[in-house]
Amino acid sequence: MYLASPSVVAASAVAGMIALPQQIPESPAVFEATIPTGGGTTSRGSSAVAEKPSKIRGRVWVVRQDNIDTDMIYHNRYLTVTDIAEMGQYTLDNLAGWEDFAKRAKPGDIVVTGKNFGAGSSRQQAVDCFESLGIGLIIAESFGAIYERNAINKGFPIMTANLLATGLKDGDHIEADLATGEVATPEGLVKGTPFSEVQMNIYKKGGLLNT
Repeated sequence: MYLASPSVVAASAVAGMIALPQQIPESPAVFEATIPTGGGTTSRGSSAVAEKPSKIRGRVWVVRQDNIDTDMIYHNRYLTVTDIAEMGQYTLDNLAGWEDFAKRAKPGDIVVTGKNFGAGSSRQQAVDCFESLGIGLIIAESFGAIYERNAINKGFPIMTANLLATGLKDGDHIEADLATGEVATPEGLVKGTPFSEVQMNIYKKGGLLNT
């Protein structure tokens, strides 16, 4: 950081480097950054995100409740937590009967729930906490509109299907095909809503900012 008079600041802005008003060059300075490639080629904007599967299989947690809002998912008392790695431990701890969910859940697990999941605020942490835990997929009969958009933009997989109408129970294993919307359960196939082309693209790229 440098202290300078307004005239020096203006001259430096035109020159592209620190310059006096009477010494502005005819052409501004140009600086080109070099990116080490480590023996290969690196293109700007390329994604390092590993290929994401279009089929997700995992153990399920069945939350038989509608209208679970973002405050139940991630209580506002934790909003000062900014590190996603620390958010997982608070997932669902404001939902009666699920206070210890974060201690029981394992990476790759799938959450199955009812209607209007994620209703309420635009709280991004209500998506990030599941990512922090390593939850592989959330399947709900429907989602709150803002929650759904936040999850899609983040590249976090959510699917719409009515699995509560089946005999699915905690600990069962299911496989969801994101491309077709079909969910293979112990009792057979359930047809849900497949990912749209846009959602699949965002998911595969690891988030909207990577597309």
